[in-house]
Amino acid sequence: MKKAIANGALVSAIDAHPPFVLLASHLPVAGSGMAMLQTARRLGIFDDVICLYDPDDVRRLRAL
Repeated sequence: MKKAIANGALVSAIDAHPPFVLLASHLPVAGSGMAMLQTARRLGIFDDVICLYDPDDVRRLRAL
């Protein structure tokens, strides 16, 4: 999670940056990992967060 957030922060610092979508097989549901993910999303680090085992997320991914 830390590396994904750091990479997203670097990309978001570029003017007219491409979309940065986090693709994950599993996302944190509690603890510090979840807190980091919530903060990164609130700050706009990720354009979207997709869990590959969540049908709603996969539908959003197909729409990209």
